[in-house]
Amino acid sequence: MTVRQQQRKWWQLQWFAESDTKEERRLILKLDLLIVPYAFLAYWTKYIDQANISMD
Repeated sequence: MTVRQQQRKWWQLQWFAESDTKEERRLILKLDLLIVPYAFLAYWTKYIDQANISMD
């Protein structure tokens, strides 16, 4: 285990690989910002739909 890994807190995530270039990190961030809102919206819509069905 390296010193850098030991200094991390338990709540910190390693979002990028150590070997990722600046361009790769930017692409990953853009893809995440594109996909996550759609996933959240789909999950929320499914939850609302199920709640409406079960309230009969």
